[in-house]
Amino acid sequence: MLHVDGQDFEVKLTPEAIEPGYIMGRTSETTNVIAIDGTLPKSRQDEVMLHEMVHLASWVMPEDMVHDVGIRLYGMLREHGLLEEGELIDAMVSGTMSAEEMAVLNKDVQGQFAARKATRVSEVAWDGDQGRFTDEQWRQSCLINPDDSKGVSKLPVREPNGAVSRNACHVAATALVRGIGAVPFKVRAAARTLIRIYGDDLKEEPPQGLQDLAGD
Repeated sequence: MLHVDGQDFEVKLTPEAIEPGYIMGRTSETTNVIAIDGTLPKSRQDEVMLHEMVHLASWVMPEDMVHDVGIRLYGMLREHGLLEEGELIDAMVSGTMSAEEMAVLNKDVQGQFAARKATRVSEVAWDGDQGRFTDEQWRQSCLINPDDSKGVSKLPVREPNGAVSRNACHVAATALVRGIGAVPFKVRAAARTLIRIYGDDLKEEPPQGLQDLAGD
Protein backbone atom coordinates (compact mmCIF):
# COMPACT_ATOMS: atom_id res chain seq x y z
CA MET A 1 0.00 0.00 0.00
CA LEU A 2 1.26 3.45 -0.94
CA HIS A 3 0.07 6.61 0.84
CA VAL A 4 0.50 9.82 -1.19
CA ASP A 5 -1.09 13.23 -0.54
CA GLY A 6 -3.89 11.79 1.58
CA GLN A 7 -4.65 9.03 -0.91
CA ASP A 8 -4.08 5.30 -0.48
CA PHE A 9 -2.91 3.25 -3.46
CA GLU A 10 -3.32 -0.51 -3.28
CA VAL A 11 -1.10 -2.46 -5.71
CA LYS A 12 -2.43 -5.66 -7.27
CA LEU A 13 -1.33 -8.03 -10.04
CA THR A 14 -3.75 -9.00 -12.79
CA PRO A 15 -4.16 -12.66 -13.84
CA GLU A 16 -4.09 -11.71 -17.52
CA ALA A 17 -2.28 -9.26 -19.78
CA ILE A 18 -3.40 -5.62 -19.83
CA GLU A 19 -2.31 -2.70 -21.99
CA PRO A 20 -0.11 -0.69 -21.47
CA GLY A 21 0.93 -2.92 -18.54
CA TYR A 22 -0.96 -1.14 -15.77
CA ILE A 23 -4.28 0.48 -14.91
CA MET A 24 -4.85 3.03 -12.16
CA GLY A 25 -8.39 3.59 -10.89
CA ARG A 26 -10.25 4.87 -7.87
CA THR A 27 -12.31 2.59 -5.62
CA SER A 28 -13.38 5.21 -3.05
CA GLU A 29 -12.76 8.86 -2.14
CA THR A 30 -9.38 8.03 -0.65
CA THR A 31 -8.52 4.55 -1.92
CA ASN A 32 -7.15 3.75 -5.36
CA VAL A 33 -5.90 0.62 -7.12
CA ILE A 34 -2.81 0.30 -9.26
CA ALA A 35 -3.24 -2.90 -11.28
CA ILE A 36 -0.07 -4.24 -12.89
CA ASP A 37 0.07 -6.91 -15.58
CA GLY A 38 0.83 -10.11 -13.67
CA THR A 39 1.98 -11.88 -16.85
CA LEU A 40 4.97 -9.55 -17.28
CA PRO A 41 8.48 -10.58 -16.20
CA LYS A 42 9.36 -9.44 -12.68
CA SER A 43 11.87 -6.91 -14.02
CA ARG A 44 9.20 -5.28 -16.18
CA GLN A 45 6.74 -5.23 -13.26
CA ASP A 46 9.38 -3.33 -11.25
CA GLU A 47 9.79 -0.83 -14.10
CA VAL A 48 6.03 -0.32 -14.35
CA MET A 49 5.81 0.23 -10.59
CA LEU A 50 8.55 2.86 -10.75
CA HIS A 51 6.71 4.48 -13.67
CA GLU A 52 3.59 4.81 -11.51
CA MET A 53 5.59 6.14 -8.57
CA VAL A 54 6.98 8.90 -10.80
CA HIS A 55 3.39 9.83 -11.69
CA LEU A 56 2.41 9.87 -8.02
CA ALA A 57 5.35 12.17 -7.23
CA SER A 58 3.52 14.79 -9.36
CA TRP A 59 6.57 15.70 -11.42
CA VAL A 60 5.42 17.71 -14.42
CA MET A 61 6.76 15.96 -17.52
CA PRO A 62 5.45 14.32 -20.69
CA GLU A 63 4.31 10.70 -20.47
CA ASP A 64 7.21 9.63 -22.67
CA MET A 65 9.68 11.14 -20.23
CA VAL A 66 7.94 9.44 -17.29
CA HIS A 67 8.51 6.17 -19.14
CA ASP A 68 12.22 6.98 -19.56
CA VAL A 69 12.65 7.99 -15.92
CA GLY A 70 11.09 4.75 -14.66
CA ILE A 71 13.33 2.57 -16.81
CA ARG A 72 16.48 4.55 -16.03
CA LEU A 73 15.84 4.53 -12.28
CA TYR A 74 15.35 0.77 -12.39
CA GLY A 75 18.56 0.34 -14.38
CA MET A 76 20.59 2.42 -11.95
CA LEU A 77 19.21 0.65 -8.90
CA ARG A 78 19.95 -2.78 -10.41
CA GLU A 79 23.41 -1.76 -11.63
CA HIS A 80 24.45 -0.61 -8.16
CA GLY A 81 23.01 -3.64 -6.40
CA LEU A 82 20.33 -1.61 -4.62
CA LEU A 83 17.44 -3.63 -6.00
CA GLU A 84 17.05 -7.30 -6.89
CA GLU A 85 14.70 -8.37 -9.67
CA GLY A 86 11.12 -8.45 -8.40
CA GLU A 87 12.05 -7.02 -5.02
CA LEU A 88 10.12 -3.77 -5.51
CA ILE A 89 6.91 -5.28 -6.83
CA ASP A 90 6.95 -8.10 -4.26
CA ALA A 91 7.23 -5.54 -1.45
CA MET A 92 4.24 -3.53 -2.70
CA VAL A 93 1.74 -6.01 -4.12
CA SER A 94 -1.18 -6.74 -1.79
CA GLY A 95 -2.78 -9.52 -3.80
CA THR A 96 -4.20 -10.54 -7.16
CA MET A 97 -7.02 -8.70 -8.87
CA SER A 98 -10.00 -10.86 -9.80
CA ALA A 99 -11.58 -10.81 -13.25
CA GLU A 100 -14.62 -9.04 -11.73
CA GLU A 101 -12.44 -6.33 -10.19
CA MET A 102 -10.62 -5.89 -13.50
CA ALA A 103 -13.93 -5.44 -15.31
CA VAL A 104 -15.06 -2.72 -12.88
CA LEU A 105 -11.72 -0.91 -13.06
CA ASN A 106 -11.62 -1.13 -16.85
CA LYS A 107 -15.15 0.25 -17.13
CA ASP A 108 -14.18 3.27 -15.03
CA VAL A 109 -11.10 4.15 -17.08
CA GLN A 110 -11.92 2.98 -20.62
CA GLY A 111 -13.51 6.32 -21.47
CA GLN A 112 -10.32 8.13 -20.47
CA PHE A 113 -8.21 5.79 -22.61
CA ALA A 114 -10.55 6.23 -25.59
CA ALA A 115 -10.40 10.02 -25.32
CA ARG A 116 -6.61 9.93 -25.02
CA LYS A 117 -6.27 7.74 -28.12
CA ALA A 118 -8.71 9.88 -30.11
CA THR A 119 -6.52 12.96 -29.64
CA ARG A 120 -3.18 11.18 -29.62
CA VAL A 121 -1.76 12.77 -32.81
CA SER A 122 -2.68 16.20 -34.20
CA GLU A 123 -2.26 16.72 -37.93
CA VAL A 124 -3.15 20.43 -37.96
CA ALA A 125 -0.59 23.13 -38.71
CA TRP A 126 1.63 23.72 -35.69
CA ASP A 127 1.26 26.98 -33.75
CA GLY A 128 4.12 27.25 -31.29
CA ASP A 129 2.85 30.42 -29.60
CA GLN A 130 3.36 29.86 -25.88
CA GLY A 131 0.39 32.12 -25.20
CA ARG A 132 -1.92 29.27 -26.24
CA PHE A 133 -0.74 27.22 -23.25
CA THR A 134 -0.94 27.45 -19.50
CA ASP A 135 2.47 27.27 -17.80
CA GLU A 136 1.90 23.62 -16.89
CA GLN A 137 0.69 22.71 -20.40
CA TRP A 138 3.80 24.34 -21.88
CA ARG A 139 6.13 22.36 -19.62
CA GLN A 140 4.32 19.14 -20.45
CA SER A 141 4.58 19.95 -24.14
CA CYS A 142 8.32 20.64 -24.12
CA LEU A 143 11.04 18.03 -24.48
CA ILE A 144 13.54 20.11 -22.51
CA ASN A 145 12.63 21.83 -19.25
CA PRO A 146 14.86 23.88 -16.93
CA ASP A 147 16.01 22.73 -13.52
CA ASP A 148 14.54 25.84 -11.90
CA SER A 149 11.87 28.47 -12.56
CA LYS A 150 14.35 30.92 -14.12
CA GLY A 151 15.12 28.80 -17.18
CA VAL A 152 13.21 28.47 -20.43
CA SER A 153 11.38 25.34 -21.59
CA LYS A 154 12.27 24.31 -25.14
CA LEU A 155 11.08 22.10 -28.00
CA PRO A 156 7.28 21.84 -27.61
CA VAL A 157 5.78 18.77 -29.31
CA ARG A 158 2.24 18.62 -27.87
CA GLU A 159 -0.92 20.64 -28.22
CA PRO A 160 -2.46 22.13 -25.05
CA ASN A 161 -4.85 19.14 -24.88
CA GLY A 162 -1.87 16.75 -24.73
CA ALA A 163 -2.11 15.47 -28.31
CA VAL A 164 1.23 14.93 -30.05
CA SER A 165 1.66 17.40 -32.92
CA ARG A 166 3.21 15.70 -35.94
CA ASN A 167 4.45 19.00 -37.37
CA ALA A 168 5.86 20.15 -34.03
CA CYS A 169 7.80 16.88 -33.76
CA HIS A 170 9.34 17.46 -37.18
CA VAL A 171 10.33 21.00 -36.14
CA ALA A 172 11.79 19.75 -32.85
CA ALA A 173 13.81 17.03 -34.60
CA THR A 174 15.33 19.56 -37.00
CA ALA A 175 16.14 21.95 -34.15
CA LEU A 176 17.83 19.22 -32.10
CA VAL A 177 20.00 18.09 -35.01
CA ARG A 178 21.03 21.68 -35.81
CA GLY A 179 21.80 22.41 -32.14
CA ILE A 180 19.83 24.28 -29.51
CA GLY A 181 22.47 25.19 -26.92
CA ALA A 182 21.30 22.81 -24.20
CA VAL A 183 23.59 20.66 -22.07
CA PRO A 184 24.48 17.33 -23.77
CA PHE A 185 22.63 14.99 -21.40
CA LYS A 186 19.38 16.94 -21.88
CA VAL A 187 19.82 16.93 -25.65
CA ARG A 188 20.38 13.16 -25.56
CA ALA A 189 17.32 12.61 -23.34
CA ALA A 190 15.17 14.81 -25.57
CA ALA A 191 16.36 12.93 -28.67
CA ARG A 192 15.51 9.58 -27.09
CA THR A 193 12.05 10.78 -26.05
CA LEU A 194 11.39 12.16 -29.52
CA ILE A 195 12.52 8.90 -31.14
CA ARG A 196 9.99 7.04 -29.00
CA ILE A 197 7.25 9.46 -30.07
CA TYR A 198 8.23 8.95 -33.72
CA GLY A 199 7.81 5.21 -33.35
CA ASP A 200 4.89 4.91 -30.93
CA ASP A 201 2.74 7.85 -32.02
CA LEU A 202 3.76 9.14 -35.44
CA LYS A 203 4.58 5.68 -36.82
CA GLU A 204 7.52 7.22 -38.67
CA GLU A 205 11.21 6.42 -38.92
CA PRO A 206 13.14 9.06 -36.95
CA PRO A 207 15.76 11.06 -38.85
CA GLN A 208 19.25 9.57 -38.77
CA GLY A 209 20.65 12.73 -37.21
CA LEU A 210 18.22 12.34 -34.32
CA GLN A 211 19.26 8.72 -33.83
CA ASP A 212 22.92 9.79 -33.80
CA LEU A 213 22.15 12.31 -31.03
CA ALA A 214 20.36 9.70 -28.93
CA GLY A 215 23.38 7.39 -28.91
CA ASP A 216 23.16 3.78 -27.73
